[in-house]
Order: sequence, then C-alpha cells, then structure tokens
Amino acid sequence: MNLLVSLGDPTPAYLCPRFVGMPLTQARNMIENSGFKLGQLTPVPAALGPGGIVLTQSPPPGSKISPGVVFELQVSE
Repeated sequence: MNLLVSLGDPTPAYLCPRFVGMPLTQARNMIENSGFKLGQLTPVPAALGPGGIVLTQSPPPGSKISPGVVFELQVSE
C-alpha cells in the first residue's frame, strides 16, 4: 500500500528588493504598498551627503522573504 500525504500549499516567498541608497520616503512607500511592514528605523549620523537615505536594511537584499516580514532600516540623519 502506498500513501500520499500533502503538506498543503507552500508558503509564498519573494525576493527581497534593495532599498540601500534610496530615500526613506520611497523605500517606505514600496514596503507598505507591497503589503509588508516597516519596523524599526535607526538614525545614523551622516558625515557627508543628504539625510533620509537608507544605509542598511534587514532582511538583506536578494534574500528570500515571506509575507509576514518586517523590514528594519538604518537611515542617515
């Protein structure tokens, strides 16, 4: 006797976009319009250049993400 068991539908997975170098307003709009959540924003003093630019992100660009992911960004002041 053979028994076939289904594990159900696979959880959707997406490729994480790159927000580094983007203005915070643009990154926030992309995150929220895609149905994801923006979590902690960490301000980082910027010696040169404009403020409000995404310096680092978590999860990292190119990683596999699921629908419930919360993005954390470090942003220049």
